[in-house]
Formats: sequence, C-alpha cells, structure tokens
Amino acid sequence: MGKSRLKILKRKKQLRIFGLLISIVAISFAIKLSWSKTATTTAPSGKTDEMYKQVEISTLSKGHVSVEYPLFHLDSVDQQIKIYLDSLLETIENTTDKEKVTLSYKIHHYSNQTLSISFLESKRPINLLTIDLKKGKVITFDDLIKDEPDSDCLDLLSDIAFAEIKKNNSSALSDKEIKKMTAPIAKNYNQFIIYNQAIVFDLLLNDEKESYQLAISKELLNDYLTDTYKAGENHDDLSGNYEPANIITERSTKENTLSIDEKVIALTFDDGPRAGVTNVILDALKKYDAKATFFVLGSRCEAGADLLKRMADEGHEIGNHTWDHPKMTSEGASGIVKQIDRTNEIVKQITGTAPTLFRPPYGLYDERVSSYVGKENLVLWDVDTLDWKLRNADLVVPNALSTVKEGNIILMHDIYSSTAEAAVAIIRELSRQGYEFVTVSELLEIKKQRLEDSNL
Repeated sequence: MGKSRLKILKRKKQLRIFGLLISIVAISFAIKLSWSKTATTTAPSGKTDEMYKQVEISTLSKGHVSVEYPLFHLDSVDQQIKIYLDSLLETIENTTDKEKVTLSYKIHHYSNQTLSISFLESKRPINLLTIDLKKGKVITFDDLIKDEPDSDCLDLLSDIAFAEIKKNNSSALSDKEIKKMTAPIAKNYNQFIIYNQAIVFDLLLNDEKESYQLAISKELLNDYLTDTYKAGENHDDLSGNYEPANIITERSTKENTLSIDEKVIALTFDDGPRAGVTNVILDALKKYDAKATFFVLGSRCEAGADLLKRMADEGHEIGNHTWDHPKMTSEGASGIVKQIDRTNEIVKQITGTAPTLFRPPYGLYDERVSSYVGKENLVLWDVDTLDWKLRNADLVVPNALSTVKEGNIILMHDIYSSTAEAAVAIIRELSRQGYEFVTVSELLEIKKQRLEDSNL
C-alpha cells in the first residue's frame, strides 16, 4: 500500500509539472500572438526611387497598415524617418478599422543640406517632414527662424498667408476660418520645404483635410532666417536646379488682413470708367491705401481697358452696371440677359475675371433681374452723395460727410470731374477720421462675420 500511494503521489506531481508547462507554452503563445499583431516589420523592396537612384525603397508594416518609405543609408536620417513612421503607423492602426491601409511617400526636395518628404494616404498629405541631413534632425520653425525679441516674422507670414488664401479661396472659407488657419503662431508654419531661393510653407486647411502651399522668397525672409538655411548651393536639388513657381516677393498690404472690428466703409463709383476722372480717383485711393468698387458700363470698357486693368491690379473690385444704362424694369427677358452677360464678357476679356456683383441703373430692378444675377449679388447703396445732381465738389463733400456712417455703401459716379475732386476730399477726410475703405464684397463679408460672432 505504501509503494502504491507513493506512485500515485509521484504521478500527480508529474501531471502538475506537465500542466504548468502547458500553461507556460499557452501564455508564451498568447504573448507572441499579441506581439505579432502590433509589431512593426520592415522589408527591402529591391527597388530604387525613380528620381533619386541613390535612394532605396523599403516597406514598413504594422498590423493592417503599411508604408513604402525611402532609405537614404544615412543612419541619423533613416532613424528619424523610422521613428516618425513607427508613431504614424501606430496612430493609424489604432484609429482606423481593420481594412488594409497602404501609404506611399513623396520626396519634395532633396539637397546636400535638407530633405523634405511627406507620407500620403489616398493622395492626401498626412504630414511633411524636413530634415537637416548634416545634423540628422527634423527642422522646426524655431530652427528655421532666428530667435530675436520683437521679431515680426510670424506677422509677416500671417499677412501673406491670409491674403493669398483669400485671393485663391476655392473652398469658400470664411474670413474667420482663414484667419484661424493663418494666425501668427508657430504651429501653423511648422511644415515647410527649404529650396535655394524660396521657402514653401505647407498650411493645413479645413481641419487638415487639405493643404495650401505658400512659396515665399528667401530675400523677403532674409532678415529672419538662420544663416544655415539662407540661399546657397547646398540647397540645390540633387535631381536638378528646381525652384517652386509663383514665389511671393512682396509683403501683402494691410487691407488683406482687415479685422472685422475695423471702422469700415465702401466707396462705389458708377457709370465709368472715364479717362481724366477714374484715374484721379485711383490715384487718391492708392495714396490713402484705400479700396473701392467700380460698377462699370460695358460700353465704356474697351476705351477704358487700361483703367480696368489698373483697378484689378491695385485690388479694387469691378462690378456690373449693364452695357449702356437702361431701365432694367423696361427690358424684356432677353434684354436683361444681354445687358448683364455682354458686360461680364468684356470685363473678363480685359481683366481675366468676370464681375459677380451687379448694380441696376437708377436702382431699378424686378424679380426677373434679381433672379438672374442672384439676390445676394445685387447691390444698391446707403448714401447718395448727389454728385450726379450737384456737379460741385464744394456741395458734394459736405453732403457726403454729414450723412455717412460706419458700414455704409456710398454712391458716386466716376464720369464727372467734380466727382473726382469730391472723391479726393472725401477719401482724405474719412481716412483722417479712422475709416478703412473696403470693397463691397469685403464689407458684406465683415457684416456677415459680425452677425455670426454676435450669435455665438
């Protein structure tokens, strides 16, 4: 009995050990399985980049996410890219479903000094990295720009960015949205490409759904750039001497960043253009850094083509005032269309852009007119200076100044010499009073933003 009991105890001990081994194996397998789901694996593809033959293409995978990326065989640079991709792939894996996600890369610029590269998902840039090849580190805005007290570099970039995005606003962003995206804070300008003659800032718009490339001349930024990243042969692209197009070389004027809190007014001129009158008004507007809206007659545009071009070049707005000034309520349907379309066509031929705003002669319109141009594009006025009736600057000026209020649209006519004289005096006096002269479209946008802000 003793020996039998001993055998039973020995067998139980063996079973416990076996069970323990099984548990260990199971745990190890589970750990390995869990690790395999999150582990990052790399594999060379055996391919080289089409533009840069010295660059090898490798593949990095993490779970259901993979990316092709360039291998430069520069230890510190490759390490920076790997660190970034490890984090990026983990983020994507944790924030997307289990459908396979494949990213590609794009080398934007590769010189002896810097490398700029982005990684894309469905052709949308996720992020842009610029790396200093000699230092082996990612370049931030603080590395790019001198650390100097009272520097207005961010203000400069903000002014330029706001003006350019507003001018080329294909996404119909409001001024408020653009201002937020272009605010003078470093994080808005932390993605950039360093070329030999320019810096291209990649601004993220619409909650990072799209980006806007802003190319600014290094000469304009010269006082702000650190010595390392100024113009020089080290920034020439290894694939050729490439430079971006549409490089900005001048600072934007203040009207482009006009605050909705400014004391604003819209000066408008009808019936022109006319040589000897319109040019005098344009000179005064330029002198006081003011903007206006000109509602032109199509029949005058060919003779006044140079004046229209100048209006457009100097940032004024051109509106439609019909072809030859009829009472639109007396026109038939075809006449309405012809009066408006014919004028739009000739303005577009001369300036490259057709008017959007329309002012009916005598302020007369009906449902047919407003429907055709769009009610939101039909513009009348708040203040009639009576320049067309008084024909005397000494009478027109006090009449205008005594009735004008902030946010008003002022009516004048750039076909009378007396109007030109009066306009010069009005612009000078209202500028002295602190008014900012804006286009009608700018005024309407400012009023819209004020209304939105009041409802918040």
